[in-house]
Amino acid sequence: MTTIRRGRVLRDTSLGEGLVFVEGTQYSFRLEGMWRSEFAPSVNMPVDAVFDEQGQLVALTTVALGTLGREQAALAFDAAGNAVQALTGQLQAKGLPFAKVWARRTGYDTLAATLLLIVAWFWLPALSIGIGILGEHALSFYQVLAFLDGGFLGLAGGHAGSYGVLVLVALLGVFLPQFWKDPRAGYGMALPLALTLVAATMAFERAGSLLGVSAWRSVSFGSGLHLALATGCYLAFRGLSVARGHAPSEFRRSLDRAS
Repeated sequence: MTTIRRGRVLRDTSLGEGLVFVEGTQYSFRLEGMWRSEFAPSVNMPVDAVFDEQGQLVALTTVALGTLGREQAALAFDAAGNAVQALTGQLQAKGLPFAKVWARRTGYDTLAATLLLIVAWFWLPALSIGIGILGEHALSFYQVLAFLDGGFLGLAGGHAGSYGVLVLVALLGVFLPQFWKDPRAGYGMALPLALTLVAATMAFERAGSLLGVSAWRSVSFGSGLHLALATGCYLAFRGLSVARGHAPSEFRRSLDRAS
């Protein structure tokens, strides 16, 4: 009976045997007969390692971007809500009770959604761009912004430049109703969704133009983009409720107390 464990490539096979790290142990592997993927192994590539009954490594397969993204997203969902309450609890224990009060006024659900948005933007794959024989490159949303700012597929430089300022503005917009009582402040909570949609569309079109092929053939969407759109829609819905004066009563009272 075989078992499958998650690992990561430490050394590729360009100069001989490769090396993979699985649960604290290094294993050597060959390309012929053991590597079961259409793409050659590369350093830091996540893989599924197959072991036989004797514990010997017999095969390696790459982990699909979608599978890896879903696993990361699931972990983010589980951790986000607890992280918010744990953080405010620690601050309160250190003599900062205002942190818990502020979290209540903002809403734990809004804070959790914002944390998930940050995870989606900075750590999860948003777009996967195929570059022919060079394989696919998965970019986080922040790397997509770096790509739009002039970097080649987000690999050159790594800084989003002026687009990075828009990320800060969008995140600040989520908390605008806490500081500006005017109902129109609710529209600020829709900024993350607007930025995600505009940037993803621009990157989609630019990638197709840069590669000289249809964007639908060279670009696929990752879990980071899906999660960013989901949390962005939720925040936008809350913001529009504030702007139209139809916010849930508890949330509306928290805004009144904050003012």
